[in-house]
Amino acid sequence: MKSQYISQLPQSTQQAIASDLTLTLSQLDLTPAEQTEALQDALNSRLSDLSDLIIIKKYIH
Repeated sequence: MKSQYISQLPQSTQQAIASDLTLTLSQLDLTPAEQTEALQDALNSRLSDLSDLIIIKKYIH
């Protein structure tokens, strides 16, 4: 499951990941535009690619 793209995960899981990412990105020194771009990039990636930003263990079943 770690190698799955975020878009392949259930909608509820995608929303939870987006919430975690939004929280993490808001704590970084990014402009709102950069945060939006980073969030979209993250949501277009694989779950395993996000391990530096969020705890992915809770999304692996």
